[in-house]
Amino acid sequence: MLLVKPVNQENPQVTSSGIYLPEMQKKNNLTVGEVVRVGTDYMNAEGNWIESEFKEGDYVVFKLHNMIDEVKEVLEGSALTLYLVPSAEVVARAII
Repeated sequence: MLLVKPVNQENPQVTSSGIYLPEMQKKNNLTVGEVVRVGTDYMNAEGNWIESEFKEGDYVVFKLHNMIDEVKEVLEGSALTLYLVPSAEVVARAII
């Protein structure tokens, strides 16, 4: 399970590293975010918890409608939105 902070992009169709994200990004509701916290992801058939392949500081692309929960916090006068996303729902790693 990942706690992800969405990255504000001035031009959401081109990442800061120059990767072009086609119009399909909007259609599929894809979001780029930074992993803030990483937890154990799921339990296998033997009852063992499986660790996530992601680490704090990674940037990931995920479908916004696949998140489990949305957390809104107010820190130092500004609103902050975080998403709880299963690792299996991450579409790709992003380089920003």
